[in-house]
Amino acid sequence: MASRTVLKIAMCVAMATGAAVPAQAAPSAIDTLLSQARYWNAKGRADLARAALNRVLAIDPNNAEARAALARPTAPKAPPKPVAKPAAAPTAPAPAARAPARAKPSDSGGDARAAGFAALNSGKLDVAAARFQAALKVQPGDRDALGGLGLVRLRAKKFAEARDLLTRASAGGNAGKWATALAAAQFYGDMDDARAALNAGRLDQAEQIARRLATSDFKDRDNANLLLGEILSRQGRTSEAATVYAQAGAAGAASSGALRAQAARAQAQQLAATGDLAGAVKAFQTAVAADPSDPWVRYQYAIFLADQGHQGDAAAVIAPLAAMNTPEALYAGALFYDHVGSPMTAAARMAQIPAEQMTPEMREFAITMKTGEAIDRIKAMQAQGNIGGALAGARALAAGPQVSVRTLGAVADLLMSMGDEAGAQALAQRAAAMPLAEPGDYQSVVGVLARSGQDIEASTLIARFGGSADSGAIARLNAVLAANQADRMRLAGQNAAAFDVLRSAYANAPQDHDILGALARLYQGGGMPGQAQQVYAMLIAQKADDVGALSGYAEAAAAARDYDNAGQAIERALTIAPRNADVYLAAARVEQARGHKGAALKYLKQARALAGGDAGLANGAPFEGGNPFANASGNPFAGGAAAAPPNPFALPARPSGGGGGRFTPVGAPLPPVGGGFGPANPFGQLPAARAGGAADPTLARIDREIAALAGEAGSTIEASTSYRNRSGEAGLSKLNQIGATVTASTHIGNAKISASVSPVVLDAGSMSRSGLARFGTNPTAEATGIVNQAVSQLTLADTQHDAGVAASVAITVGALKADVGATPMGFRKTNVEGGASFTPKLGDHVTVGIHGERRAVTDSLLSYAGTIDPVSGLPWGSVMRSGGGGSLSFDTNGSGIYADGAYHRYDGVNVRANRAFEGNIGGYINIYREGGTSVTGGANLNYQTFDNNQNYFSYGHGGYFSPQSFVAVAFPLHYRTEKGNWKAGADFSPGFQSYQQDAVPVYPTLPAAQAQLDTLKGRNTDVRSSYDSLSKSGFAFAGSASGSYRVGGATEIGGEVKYNSFGVYNEFQTLLSIRQSLSGSGK
Repeated sequence: MASRTVLKIAMCVAMATGAAVPAQAAPSAIDTLLSQARYWNAKGRADLARAALNRVLAIDPNNAEARAALARPTAPKAPPKPVAKPAAAPTAPAPAARAPARAKPSDSGGDARAAGFAALNSGKLDVAAARFQAALKVQPGDRDALGGLGLVRLRAKKFAEARDLLTRASAGGNAGKWATALAAAQFYGDMDDARAALNAGRLDQAEQIARRLATSDFKDRDNANLLLGEILSRQGRTSEAATVYAQAGAAGAASSGALRAQAARAQAQQLAATGDLAGAVKAFQTAVAADPSDPWVRYQYAIFLADQGHQGDAAAVIAPLAAMNTPEALYAGALFYDHVGSPMTAAARMAQIPAEQMTPEMREFAITMKTGEAIDRIKAMQAQGNIGGALAGARALAAGPQVSVRTLGAVADLLMSMGDEAGAQALAQRAAAMPLAEPGDYQSVVGVLARSGQDIEASTLIARFGGSADSGAIARLNAVLAANQADRMRLAGQNAAAFDVLRSAYANAPQDHDILGALARLYQGGGMPGQAQQVYAMLIAQKADDVGALSGYAEAAAAARDYDNAGQAIERALTIAPRNADVYLAAARVEQARGHKGAALKYLKQARALAGGDAGLANGAPFEGGNPFANASGNPFAGGAAAAPPNPFALPARPSGGGGGRFTPVGAPLPPVGGGFGPANPFGQLPAARAGGAADPTLARIDREIAALAGEAGSTIEASTSYRNRSGEAGLSKLNQIGATVTASTHIGNAKISASVSPVVLDAGSMSRSGLARFGTNPTAEATGIVNQAVSQLTLADTQHDAGVAASVAITVGALKADVGATPMGFRKTNVEGGASFTPKLGDHVTVGIHGERRAVTDSLLSYAGTIDPVSGLPWGSVMRSGGGGSLSFDTNGSGIYADGAYHRYDGVNVRANRAFEGNIGGYINIYREGGTSVTGGANLNYQTFDNNQNYFSYGHGGYFSPQSFVAVAFPLHYRTEKGNWKAGADFSPGFQSYQQDAVPVYPTLPAAQAQLDTLKGRNTDVRSSYDSLSKSGFAFAGSASGSYRVGGATEIGGEVKYNSFGVYNEFQTLLSIRQSLSGSGK
């Protein structure tokens, strides 16, 4: 009886493990589906396992494994991540139903043991476990009860317990009876150990276990290969993963289709990472063909296509998932549509999944979709100008129960955009302190931390993942961090450091969108629009409907004077996003670069209305070569290390082929994806992403640009008052000037036309007797008195005072400026004055200039207005200078060098003619720049020379500073800041000067009078017949301070003070102004 009992137990064990029941070979499709069912059961996805098993029964209605598996309950677990199907152990085979053996009278635990096997065969695992445990209480060493309980644990997927119990049952000569079951328990237990190590981030341990299982002779070792491939993929070793998948599939594994799919998918990821887009497409096609039922292979392929700008092909790849109508397929489709900016379609896919079949991950995503809708409503309030309501809504959303890391990051990003930096930081820090979620959930969190300067916190957060996360996802987080760091450095003027940060991050995340975007902004802000244009083209090649990249491309092309391509890019951006304020802002800047300021102002007003809620190098290597912000001998921002030799892969200043070609930003097309998917259509296949509401900072930026441009592009009236005080001798060189100017300007086409009137009052005061003796022809009377030893009979002069009204008209068309007018009418002499200049740019950094002019010399009342000789009654003075010059400058990133030179001829009424040359050479560097504040420092060398000295006030002299040699070295420091409606600036320029004036006759234009003085000089050496030569050297200083405040959008008030001690006199000036735009603010 005992032998028969043992025989029956052995038959149960054999059938439970599938060792003694021969099965007819099933078709490969059934094998694949059964493998998938075992995989999904092991992953806790009973819903997907049932779907696969039902498909088996549709092919083979009598399939025993499928029927048995469907008959037993399984508890769902957390779902897998939406990536390639991971490997896991299938469920252990169910024991076949067999009647238990009857126990012998001497076998006190036999009845319980037999009842246990009966319950086991009936699928009553709890009853079977209780019966076996009862038998073990009677006989603790009962190996049959241990084995039976081991089978229960094996069926319950408690593989570690099963492994222990079956090992004990196999001791003492019973190894053969339980060998097959023990092998299954050991295999699946080790699979669990490997999976646990993988989930805990112990990738090396997981790999070691998986490799051992993959090389075992267990029949389900293909699942170990799937797991090994997943581990290698998580480590970023996609090439090795592809090899594992391919070798397993070639060996004829039961799930060879799934293995081939995973091999091809891993190969596609590897090829995409190396930039072989065509090869990636072919590999993805192979993956889909090998396992067309795998929703995640399709998901990854569709995401790849969409990110390359081929939305039409992507939609065709993902479309079959809707027909599958399984929860996993619908979920994968929803994730895709959410990724491409179609939340409505994504929500519709999620609504098709029955609530009872939703996994926790699916439910979390559905909640995220609802959260996205709430965020959209908050953005709508923000766009309508209801910032208070938007802030309240965002804070309430973050305060809700069980808020996810992703939601906290999105809300933090929203708060940051509305200016609540402290609130955004608090939410980002809260998210960073929560238990780790998926790396992709932290992109907004890392971005907020980086934008607020918390680089250490962001780096610490990323480091928490260690080696447990997908290396690509970690590289993505590091890319977000680097892009935000670089943006912050760029705004601070640290362009060289920003470039190095981006280049380092790019090595780990090639073609990353954020890194390329930050690089494009860096090039643009650094005065390298040609390179910026090429990087923006790379971004557009990745995603053809990227409105931000199209707008950036347009601005960069316009700055590079590639106006045709700039216009085409803006036209495309407006087609895609006709209600996006940032696109209109970019359009305004393009028009402004073209010199069409009227059109620019119109675009700005459209941008304001929308924001306020009122109605060549597609596959290049952008970081190759040296740092372009470092000069040939080193980095001017970061030190003196020698630059790397030129690299042929470095970006040129202009796209290859020049800028005159047709706008083709999408780059080379991908190969056809096959399968009747159709050609790519980047615009018409999927709904475009909804334009988000403009943030309050956007409104402020638009308002500032409107206000700045309204004065240039619209009609304005400006009124100012000024005061100038020049030190010197009363009645002669001293001067007080009070003036006012009213200017009206408007635009006609591309030309700005303005007209000004300027009343002026000059006052030099009354002369002392000493001054009178050197004024007009009074020096003769002084000399006669000296010779005659009598009081000189000097002729008194009136107080030196004059007034008049100047007028002028001016026109500006692009780089050409011209004006014509008259010196103040009412002065003793009115002269025509005016000038013209042309300052075009040659390339991105070089500006040349030429100018010609005829202007009044305003050093003194004599030189400016002219006066009357009190002795003869003859006029003299009213000096004009006529001439021109040229200039050349080179500027990059706010630093540069320049040189200019000018020649003038001086002439006036009864004044000796003069000629002068002046030259300047200098350089400057950007010392500090962050936000609206900048500091620039430099050095300047000035040289002047005049033919003769005219710096006196006797008849024939002009009364203006005219040294025969003047040299000044100055070290200017410029400060500018802008915050809100305020602008302020200050200039400080200390230096040294040295000048020399020749001796000159008293009467340079009266030979007879000069001869008389020379004769009197011969009779008495005290007579002054000439002015002595003079030289002087010493410290000098020039400085100014200015400020303005914008009242509303159309009025600006401002003021300025200046001081200058360079030259022979000290001069102080003040100015108060008010400017009114007749075009308004555009609000």
